[in-house]
Amino acid sequence: MKGVRYLTPLLAGVVAALCVLSVRAVVVTGASMEPVLVPGDVCFVMKGRAVRSGDVVLYRRPGERAVVHRAVRILRDDSFVTKGDANPTPDRDAVMPAAVVGRVVLVVPSGAAVRGWMRA
Repeated sequence: MKGVRYLTPLLAGVVAALCVLSVRAVVVTGASMEPVLVPGDVCFVMKGRAVRSGDVVLYRRPGERAVVHRAVRILRDDSFVTKGDANPTPDRDAVMPAAVVGRVVLVVPSGAAVRGWMRA
């Protein structure tokens, strides 16, 4: 149990480093990305490079909630088609690059692990 007392400062350092790198954390609320992402998972999203097919991205269209889905096809105008892994069909509308918040670069399963470390 000696190592447990080091988890909180380590986690705080990781979070601080992620903030410096323009990374934001979002909590998964829906089931459309199961089993890869489940409600309660914490996704760390980084701004950056262009979206490639297979990337899991966070995007937000004006007036709509943010969505975390997988890019499944890149179109000629650099927009892309998305799909939740648990959904049978791709999303109806293509996503324009300007709507992209960033790519998911790290996932903390169910957020419970973070709460446990914070209590320790």
